[in-house]
Amino acid sequence: MSVRQRQKVAELFGKRLRELTHARGSASQVARDLLINRQQFARYLSGDVLPRAGIFDQIADYFDIAPSDLVTDCDKPDQSNSLNDSIGQFLSGLLDTNISEDELPSGIYLHYRNSFYFEDRCIVKIVRVFRKDDQVFIRRRNSTKLAKDYPMMDTKQDSLGIVLRSPSGFIVLDSNTFKKNLTIYSLRLRGGIDSRFFVGIHLEPGIGGVPSPRATKVCWRRINDQESLLQAARSQGTYAPGELPANVRYYLSSQPGVMDGVIVAGE
Repeated sequence: MSVRQRQKVAELFGKRLRELTHARGSASQVARDLLINRQQFARYLSGDVLPRAGIFDQIADYFDIAPSDLVTDCDKPDQSNSLNDSIGQFLSGLLDTNISEDELPSGIYLHYRNSFYFEDRCIVKIVRVFRKDDQVFIRRRNSTKLAKDYPMMDTKQDSLGIVLRSPSGFIVLDSNTFKKNLTIYSLRLRGGIDSRFFVGIHLEPGIGGVPSPRATKVCWRRINDQESLLQAARSQGTYAPGELPANVRYYLSSQPGVMDGVIVAGE
């Protein structure tokens, strides 16, 4: 990242931090809660500097948002931490939601899937996995960069999801708060050397804003502590398969015994 690009990111971060801090009422209180020196926090607010990766993640956790949302120019921050409560409460009584950190670590994941609209294009997003009240949730939002590459997407598409255990891995019920539709993920762990790598199916069953059922393969790769969160945020967008990491490209491409490509009902 050039000096000019870094300054632009710092200014955007400062703008978002001011919005979030104003909603909490007091910059001094937020700085105390985060155990950050008041003068240093003021530099963050003014957009003079960016925090280190660990502090960046700490600030995102404090405001209960994805780290990518700290450098995304969007409308007012989402003050609601709830998923569709009725669905979540109903399913939590039927399925096991007690999933340990070892099974599905909290943190930031890169989400890869095939495009439904463009042949030979893949979508990369950021997903945040977090825990609250002994349940596991995800949050994702379309970035401004992804919306630029993919005009039919809207940065207002903020999604919240609950993670449930399945016999082979996990089921994620992801509720889009903008289009009011539902996405279902079926994921299982696939071994990796230095990070957690999950593979499975991305299914949109035709509820809400989706006109017909459609499905494709999906991969989630957890960002390591040594990796830059800002770099991960900047990697969001659309890519040709050859531009993806080898293990992602291998899974998303055709394989014997694995669902091939994209399925859209009625086409």
